[in-house]
Amino acid sequence: MKPSARIILGLAFLLWLPGWSVSLNFWPVGRIDEWERLLIAIALSLAIVPVLMFVLAKSGIAISATSTVIETLVVIVAALAAMVIRNASDKP
Repeated sequence: MKPSARIILGLAFLLWLPGWSVSLNFWPVGRIDEWERLLIAIALSLAIVPVLMFVLAKSGIAISATSTVIETLVVIVAALAAMVIRNASDKP
């Protein structure tokens, strides 16, 4: 993969996706417009990722690209799973 593509995908992965997945739990699709969700997602990601890195460092795991990706994926999958469970329980 080209370095420029890797940088763009990495930034999207760290600066947008964690916040987007968490924002879906607080504001379901259709409650806020796309620009609001984008800005909220970036703000949430900027709050979540440093906390993840702090937890990673304090747990004794070396901070590397692999550990960062795995921990971020865990947060993303957990947030999306919570959204799916919440949506399933809302339906009669």
